[in-house]
Amino acid sequence: MGVRDLHKALVDACKETTFTQITQDHYAVTRRPFILGIDASIWFYQFQESSSKFKKHQSTMNPELRQAFKRLAFFLRLLIVLVFVFDGPEHPSTKRGKKVIKRDHWMAISFKEMVVAFGYHFHQAPGEAEAELAFLNTEGHIDAILTEDSDVFVFGAKYTIRSLNPSKDPDAIATYQSCDTDKIMMKGGLYLFAILRGGDYHTGLKGCGLELARRLTGTDLSTDLRLLSEDDVSVWQAYLPHWRTKLQTQLASDPHELLGRKHKVLAASVPDAFPPLDVLRNYFQPVMSQNLGSTERWRVFNLPMLVNLGSVAEWLFNWKTLGTMDIQIRKYGIAEGYCVRQLLMHPDTPTLVTGVRKYADSYWFLVQFDASIFNKLDGSSHSATTVLKIPASHLQPVPSVILAYLEEIRNMEPGSERRKKLDGSTMKTDKKADKKGNKKPVKKPKSRKGGENENGEEARLRGFQGMHADAEASRKKANNSEETTKGYAGFRK
Repeated sequence: MGVRDLHKALVDACKETTFTQITQDHYAVTRRPFILGIDASIWFYQFQESSSKFKKHQSTMNPELRQAFKRLAFFLRLLIVLVFVFDGPEHPSTKRGKKVIKRDHWMAISFKEMVVAFGYHFHQAPGEAEAELAFLNTEGHIDAILTEDSDVFVFGAKYTIRSLNPSKDPDAIATYQSCDTDKIMMKGGLYLFAILRGGDYHTGLKGCGLELARRLTGTDLSTDLRLLSEDDVSVWQAYLPHWRTKLQTQLASDPHELLGRKHKVLAASVPDAFPPLDVLRNYFQPVMSQNLGSTERWRVFNLPMLVNLGSVAEWLFNWKTLGTMDIQIRKYGIAEGYCVRQLLMHPDTPTLVTGVRKYADSYWFLVQFDASIFNKLDGSSHSATTVLKIPASHLQPVPSVILAYLEEIRNMEPGSERRKKLDGSTMKTDKKADKKGNKKPVKKPKSRKGGENENGEEARLRGFQGMHADAEASRKKANNSEETTKGYAGFRK
């Protein structure tokens, strides 16, 4: 969708990374969540395409919306706030030669209910969602745009993100920043490339391929379009015949030897009405918000509204009726996401950290907290406390309550009994069996401070592995005590 082959033309500006990485880096600098704007129609298209492929195997209610629930739950665990933008009534009436029906998508109402229940936001654009997202990004209301539609580059987006494999690995992404794309194609070049290659609004110049269009963006034809975009329609009408003649001259004679060869046949086939005025208007003057209002509410974390989330899940998926609500909230990581947001919003939440463990190449915090809060989801009685395994990468920066736990261990006297256990402890790996049914061996660290190739954080966390068993025993002993119960009272409030 969008401008044909534009992503290929900008491939040198593409950088592969993860949502986890970019949101951590952003939070470290700004101390606020990463605000991600999303074109809702792209998600609807992806959900429907995915469901149609496996329609014969679907045995659940509303499989498209269930995919939406799963993807929204994934972002709950990251340092991120989502803002979904919907197309408005003034969007173009035709796209790719088909008439656009100006009514809400059948998923829109239910999806908005889910978005609000998860603590995210949605925004109604007056026209095209892509143009509105580019405007929000340029004005600093959002930090980046998640979309598969390359039109956002032409509309002036500063930071664009594409999902590499949203269904199997939603964390893997490709990013494009204007500081990199401008080195390949400036604003006028993007206009010219879109007009030549075609996209949502027209088919382009027939016979003009990717490489030829890219080479033409290096001529003054692109500069002319950029300057023309700042004038009104009357100027376009007066200047376009002259611009069209310049395009034919470039193709027929290649005066600056930028094209590699002459294209006389293509030059002679340029239509008299190329490019159409309505196409220029869609690119040059897209409809965008004039009175947006305050967007400060987008700059802070929100906890998911569990009562609403439970109601939506029952309404759309019948999880409560089927008796699977508890299983589903654990499957989709709702408990983990809620705990992560709670710790980020309130770093001093009364919480008992029971240990730090290393699984494969990642460190995880074992966090015990009041699980009765999830009674609101399905009305059932959950245990008073539960222990969650939360990746250290999801709690960056580490909340003060966890830092206090780590500091206590670090300052422990070398001669103490607990420190002796620490020094002589072993680090356990996952107890999953191999193909022959044998358990993986228990590994011993070279030293408490870690190996030579470890950085300071890894070495510090490695030394905490031996504390897990002792801390777990202490937790079980204190689990039913009045003192422990009081410790979680602040969290329930």
